[in-house]
Amino acid sequence: MVILTVPIFVVIILIFQGKILSTNKIVHVINSKVTETYNEDIKGAKTSKKFVYRRQKL
Repeated sequence: MVILTVPIFVVIILIFQGKILSTNKIVHVINSKVTETYNEDIKGAKTSKKFVYRRQKL
């Protein structure tokens, strides 16, 4: 029974491996863009707070 299931799993893995890797690359790119946008928003908010604080201090 094991002798029969192992080749089936190998064939399934080989079929889906390329699809999974290509989808993973797309998800990685999208995730990096989302993270970059969040970081820019956070930095912008910190900069805005600093300008407001400077105006209040003057």
